[in-house]
Amino acid sequence: PAWIRARMRTRGFTPDEGAVALLAARAEGNLLAIAQEIDKLAAERQGGPVSANDLESLGADNAVYDVFRLTDAAFGGDAPRALKILSGLRAEGEEVIPMLGWLLTQLDLALRLASAPDFAGAVRNEYGMWPARQQLFKDALQRAGRGNGHWRRCLAECARIDRMAKGRVQDASGSAMGDPWRELERLLAAIAQPRSAGVLLAA
Repeated sequence: PAWIRARMRTRGFTPDEGAVALLAARAEGNLLAIAQEIDKLAAERQGGPVSANDLESLGADNAVYDVFRLTDAAFGGDAPRALKILSGLRAEGEEVIPMLGWLLTQLDLALRLASAPDFAGAVRNEYGMWPARQQLFKDALQRAGRGNGHWRRCLAECARIDRMAKGRVQDASGSAMGDPWRELERLLAAIAQPRSAGVLLAA
């Protein structure tokens, strides 16, 4: 909450307790999502007092928040929830490529943390990691086991799906092949359930 107030004040806003609580709840502690919401507010109006009603009147970009929740569910080990969110995003007409961009940043973060000799020290070097997100990644790394091999494999798979979504994975005749949605489902499940990654990412 203190970070939210400070961020809003730098943009000229004076939020009340309701506005701070709403921002935190919407973004589930994700600082990037909160920063984007504040930037959105700044684009709509000049500084001054801000209430929860003011934020609600602007409306939230649900797709953006769902992408954050999607990756948090996967890294939190909740594959069913991640796949349910992904299904909802697909039904709403979202594209695979923008989602892969955010997922890639989170996988890269996991790789950095897994490669560091000291998790606590590495976390201190990562801007904007609240305790809840620190625990999220700590648990994800524990499920994946020692070393960074799992995260390297997931990153490689994410890059492959990106090429597939862009039509760059082709068969012998030069035709695009593969279903990026299906492969993204498998990748999310592998992130959530590292012990199944060998089967999920090889299928």
